[in-house]
Amino acid sequence: MTIFKNWSPALTISKVLLSICSLLTDPNPDYPHECEIAHVYKTDRTRYEANCRAWTREYAMVSAGPWHLEYYKEEIKDINGRRCNVMICKLEDSGNTPCGKSYAISHGQAIIHLMNCHDIYVNKYGKRKIFDKQQILDANRHSEIEQEELWKILTELIIEDSQFINVIAREKFRQFTHKLNPDFIMPCQESVIHASYMSSFLQLQQFIKNEATSISLAVDIWTAKNRHDYLGINCSFLDQKFELHEITLDIADITYFETRYTSEHILDALDDVLSRWKIRDLIFTITTINRSDIKKAILDMEKTNWLGCIEHTIHLIIRKNFSKLLYTIMDFPTYWDYSSSDTEEYEKIRLTQDEQNLIRDLKSILCPFLEIAKLLRKGNHYTYSLINPALLEIKNKFYLENVNTVEINFEDKELNFNTRIQIDEPVNCAGLIDKINHTLSAAIDHYWKVLSDPELILYSLLDPRIKRLSFVSTSKRYAVEDLLRKKYREMKSTMETENDIDRNRQSQRITSSILANLKKPSSPVYSDEVTEYLLLEEIDLESNPFMWWKERKENFPILYSFAMKYLSVYTTSTVNEKLFSDANNLIDKENSHLFKYKMFLKQYNKNLESINSRS
Repeated sequence: MTIFKNWSPALTISKVLLSICSLLTDPNPDYPHECEIAHVYKTDRTRYEANCRAWTREYAMVSAGPWHLEYYKEEIKDINGRRCNVMICKLEDSGNTPCGKSYAISHGQAIIHLMNCHDIYVNKYGKRKIFDKQQILDANRHSEIEQEELWKILTELIIEDSQFINVIAREKFRQFTHKLNPDFIMPCQESVIHASYMSSFLQLQQFIKNEATSISLAVDIWTAKNRHDYLGINCSFLDQKFELHEITLDIADITYFETRYTSEHILDALDDVLSRWKIRDLIFTITTINRSDIKKAILDMEKTNWLGCIEHTIHLIIRKNFSKLLYTIMDFPTYWDYSSSDTEEYEKIRLTQDEQNLIRDLKSILCPFLEIAKLLRKGNHYTYSLINPALLEIKNKFYLENVNTVEINFEDKELNFNTRIQIDEPVNCAGLIDKINHTLSAAIDHYWKVLSDPELILYSLLDPRIKRLSFVSTSKRYAVEDLLRKKYREMKSTMETENDIDRNRQSQRITSSILANLKKPSSPVYSDEVTEYLLLEEIDLESNPFMWWKERKENFPILYSFAMKYLSVYTTSTVNEKLFSDANNLIDKENSHLFKYKMFLKQYNKNLESINSRS
């Protein structure tokens, strides 16, 4: 409609009514504020005129400034000794507490904050999108319950079959559904999808609050086909029954059109999402790829551990070491201009005996990395506690002294395959394996420098399959056991203090001193859980560590809480690859803000059965 583009004060209400008459009688399926069904307005003049006036008031007003400023107040604060204008968010979170997030006049961050933390989006007219509850317009049609059931089925069709919104909104689809059921009211797709999202969000938020004591995240960055940058955020945790759950929290927009996002922007968006879910204090470890910006963002977070995605790290180690060979392999098809029957040309490029021996040796070198990659794909039982020792074995196997003399560029750069090569010249294999081993050792030392840190070995100590720590020295094992005992004593002291506070509160409720003397609380008896745990035999590598701890919760209550934290950590961030692949199929440039709702609902269905089974 041109009325919104060509608005003028000279337009009277009559002209406005005439201008949008065609929309009300023949709705445009691509229009974002389309009414439910056209013939309702043909037969109800009062509703028709009321909607026209409402639309006129809503869209004819000229905005006084950037839309997001109405959600912020400006104050002057001292920042690093300088007086600066600061924007402070005026909105409240879901707990009715003031948000108070502040920005030093960064409009891009202010807008991203509204989207990621407060779920606020605007339409192309700069007005906030309001996802009103879908209304039933005619009492003579299906009952409200029947209509809502039909809308639910339609929403599931959109989500499960990855349908674009404009497919469902097309006139032919409307005609088809009207022919099947004339009494069915086609809903506003945005409203029903958002309503489903909010219902699912609140249910999952409550489930996490009730069950999770420690949460680990897998975070990655993706550039979508709409050229927006998104932060994929998945969480994992063990519930009170020691069952593992993985939940997609968000695909947060981090697009800054005036500049490329930085580690500060990544951290800010992640903080917004965690605040919205109210789980910031539960975050233990975040697993990401080894990109410098996202790694720095996590390292800047307080009371949070960073782990590099093992699959991505292996990829980097191999790529840094075999870049020239990879270049040859990937560029080879562009030089194949002859048929395989041309014997003369084939002889020129056929591998020499030395090259065949080199490939055989390379397969032997790469075999351990392949084994790790296969283990990571096998399932949740191959936790970081089990994979880290395997990485240590690889590191020890390739360890060489004086690796600092090897020069490797560890910057975030992709390989360049634009240089022409001569594939008919044999590779000089003399000393190449030794050079590869040195480069491999240097890359492993760079990316896996802290594998033997006691904090990381502690993961394995809490795994009953490998708690003997036979893969490290005796002194290192003692250091890790001492670390566990230290954490155990701290937790025990905290629990005893909390129990004392609870007992004092209970005694204050009893007004009679005689009754109080009749019920003297006994002090809880704590055994040395660490010593008892270490004396137990290891279980088989193929056994389920989650089940083992579940069966021994009563024997080791404090160590049980540690195991819930350490055994749920992501070994890789590749869970986001599947997330981004599905999201790319769902994103629609006409409704780009809706795809994250659809993606969330699609992932939510995977968790619905396990959640409902507990209720």
